[in-house]
Amino acid sequence: MLNDKIKEHLTNNSSPINWESVHSARESFLKYRKNLKEIQVEVAFIENRIVTYNNLTIPMRIYTPEGIGPHPLVVYFHGGGFVLGDLSSVDNLCRYICKYSERIVISVDYRLAPENPYPAALEDALASIQWACNYAGEINAESTNIAIAGDSAGGNLAAQAAILLRDSKEVSINSQWLFYPWLDFKLNSKTHKLYGEGYNLTTEELEWYTSFYLPHHVDRDLPNISPLLQKNLNALPDSIILTAQYDPLQNDGLVYAKALLDAGNSVDYTCCKSLTHSFLNMTGEIDEAREILDQIVAKMKGRNNKATLERY
Repeated sequence: MLNDKIKEHLTNNSSPINWESVHSARESFLKYRKNLKEIQVEVAFIENRIVTYNNLTIPMRIYTPEGIGPHPLVVYFHGGGFVLGDLSSVDNLCRYICKYSERIVISVDYRLAPENPYPAALEDALASIQWACNYAGEINAESTNIAIAGDSAGGNLAAQAAILLRDSKEVSINSQWLFYPWLDFKLNSKTHKLYGEGYNLTTEELEWYTSFYLPHHVDRDLPNISPLLQKNLNALPDSIILTAQYDPLQNDGLVYAKALLDAGNSVDYTCCKSLTHSFLNMTGEIDEAREILDQIVAKMKGRNNKATLERY
């Protein structure tokens, strides 16, 4: 059953985003995110930095926890359908992860569509991870214990990066954390039919995002766009995947978790009952969301010494 507070919120705010234009959608999205009640915490140090790597210039926000270090590292990619969102839209979430996982968090302000359609966001994601590995010492981080994470569209970027950097000699990704990830652009799964309207994120909105992110000549069924269609999923990092019950993208995470398991990977999969897409941004008002976030950071902290999923 849908969480009562979310149900009330959806009843009173049927469409908090103004979809008339990209500009209006971005403005209303950020306003909506600011109005969501999240747990706010302080960390030891926050730095806004612009890095250059592989001829790309990428803004980042780096969160450092208390302690001497060097610290394990998380590279985080925000959601927003590749069109919306920025560093501020996941600021509270990154602070929380940093403080309670005791990891440095690098939040990546990757390029957005339609100004920069596919593959710009993916190029930025790959370059930011490579930069983090090569310059970990510069930010007091461990280059040998790196996690990548993302929600929704950011989960797509994290999943793609894990695959594309699998054989890299300079990058070693220890784990990937995919929160209600968007992994299939066909948008025709059973959960789109069940939850594609009326539950915070709609299939129609996902089509709107896709129209800006993917140029007309790009096939949305390409594996490098939809990770769910990748044929070789062997030898990938340990995967922690969370989906929401009332989410059109629920099937994306579930099917991907099964595919990763079938390929011989370690997978920790949870479908979060009673919740909708973006529940990690509701931790200040939804007790279940706060509990799940606490479980996430506890697992992440437990892997600070490279623990494997078998311990959980």
